[in-house]
Amino acid sequence: MSAHRHRLIYLLHRTAHRLKTETDAAFMEAAHITTAQATAMEVIIQAGALSQRALAEALAQRESATTAMVERLLKAGYVTRRRDEADRRTWLLEATAAGKAARDRLKAPLRKINAELDAAFEDVDMEAMAAGLKQVIARFSGR
Repeated sequence: MSAHRHRLIYLLHRTAHRLKTETDAAFMEAAHITTAQATAMEVIIQAGALSQRALAEALAQRESATTAMVERLLKAGYVTRRRDEADRRTWLLEATAAGKAARDRLKAPLRKINAELDAAFEDVDMEAMAAGLKQVIARFSGR
């Protein structure tokens, strides 16, 4: 069995695209937020408060790539930005009550999507797939 013979790159790309499309649509309907924005919100909520640079690092993106996303979250009222008391040059992002409520509205559509994934795989296959995907991420990280 080879990655080439099974066209894994193609299948992984199509799968990721399909999942992102489905998740984006479900999240937009539930909370007017994209999957990428939801991921950023989760990082911000878990951190309590963090800089845009720290957010970019957590998302494995350039800081410039997170700028537009942060602006949309600010405009939506899902996050606030305030000066860091310890370093007045740094702005900290914090989730608002509206942002936390939006994140909570994502739980039902996420359960539905996860149920579809659960139905597609036997438990043993799911374990093997998760382990394999983690190995792929590790092999290609830091390049």
